[in-house]
Amino acid sequence: MEIQEGAERLVDIHLAIGEASQTVLVVSENANLDTATSAVQAVNTGNIVRHLPLNGRDWTTLASLQPGVAVVRTENAVTLGNARGNRGLGLMMAVGGARPESTSFELDGINVTDYASGAPASVLGLSLGVDAIEEFSIITENAPAPYGRTSGGVIDAVTRAGTNRFHWSLYEFFRNSALDARNFLDGLSAPPLRKNQFGATLGGPIKRQRTFFFFDYEGIRHRWALPP
Repeated sequence: MEIQEGAERLVDIHLAIGEASQTVLVVSENANLDTATSAVQAVNTGNIVRHLPLNGRDWTTLASLQPGVAVVRTENAVTLGNARGNRGLGLMMAVGGARPESTSFELDGINVTDYASGAPASVLGLSLGVDAIEEFSIITENAPAPYGRTSGGVIDAVTRAGTNRFHWSLYEFFRNSALDARNFLDGLSAPPLRKNQFGATLGGPIKRQRTFFFFDYEGIRHRWALPP
């Protein structure tokens, strides 16, 4: 068919009617509902705990990775003085909307909350020993009856134990001021900083199938310039 410029041509196209079909797929699955307890809880195994990139390797900071946990970022930093007053030395966290002082910290079922109802920590503001943790859990809401003395969340850790085979590890983490960013008052260079965290673990049997041992050591050497 020759079509000239500006011309109109009518072409009738016949389309066959196809078959109409509809498929409804119904799948039934069991819901992930725990009928034994009403607690809202998250559990991390030891492999996850030991391989996460934790700043300072403080096992209590694992709680901040869970929903419903908010770190108090307006508190004074840990220093050599008494700027924090009666707030303790550990990281303050509000769990499930409760006050930070309402959080309970437990290690192997023993309450290790510090004197100010905060996270346990040294004068550096850290609670070391990540490589000694086998399991870490946090209850953010509706804690069951065994967890008393708190109206907020419950942060619990279980330490590792030996096995029928000997296992060990050596590690060191190093940080200095070479890659630190300067703030407005630092001048031409960032303040000197040198931080070494190192340690070792050793576990094994004393008597197979009956008695085991596990040893963990972690040290920290933290050298930095105090503000003027």
